[in-house]
Amino acid sequence: MRLFVSVLIATMVALFMAIVVAYQSINYGYATIYHLTMLSFFMAMFGFGVMWCLGTFDAIQKSERLDYIKRRQRMATPILDKIAKLGDE
Repeated sequence: MRLFVSVLIATMVALFMAIVVAYQSINYGYATIYHLTMLSFFMAMFGFGVMWCLGTFDAIQKSERLDYIKRRQRMATPILDKIAKLGDE
């Protein structure tokens, strides 16, 4: 969870830096190769950070769902076994 929060914060910082670089290049009326490079770099960091965070969040959700399903199956199995035995008699 700590890594997830760290990447989320880094992603937000990358977005902020992209906005700052874009604002400076637009506000001052020039866009040097440095501005374009930094803008693309920060936007790539933002994009990869968002994809990683969404993937990790989805994996966390899936593992929680699987744990819930396994718990339900363990609880339901003895009851289903009893019902099956009654049907066999």
